[in-house]
Amino acid sequence: MRYYHYTTDVHLPKIQESGFLKTVESNVSETEEHFGPDVVWLFKQPVKGKTPKMLQATIDIGTAYVLVDKSSVEIEVELPVEEVVRADKFYKKHKADSKWITQLCKNVDSSSKQWYVIERPVLVDEFVAVRKRPEAFNMIKVKATGKVERLYKNDLQALVGYEG
Repeated sequence: MRYYHYTTDVHLPKIQESGFLKTVESNVSETEEHFGPDVVWLFKQPVKGKTPKMLQATIDIGTAYVLVDKSSVEIEVELPVEEVVRADKFYKKHKADSKWITQLCKNVDSSSKQWYVIERPVLVDEFVAVRKRPEAFNMIKVKATGKVERLYKNDLQALVGYEG
């Protein structure tokens, strides 16, 4: 079945060089990192239009906030359906605190029923397509003025040394 994974321009060369999408924190526990198995995060449908909050990161650089869009690259993958689990079922299986999951969903303005996970790296051989999302972009918000401007890849790396 087809699924979609999102990443940054900065990560793409690393993914291509390593030959896989690596697993990351599954957020099973609010207080203990890597409490549950690490996973690759997926969507069943491609992201269209505005980037969901779960694919955005905010970095405080002192005088401003850098808003990083982690969906600038869409990787379409073909995976065995029996290996992929909807996140809400994954959380239930791993006995995640329901209050924590509710808060997590609220923080990212999304539902765990929209997310999917696989508990192993996804190999480049499983990639169907890699696309740029032109509607994805990074921004900077100056604290003193509230002014918001678009940032480009080189600006982002120069400002915060962002590595993904």
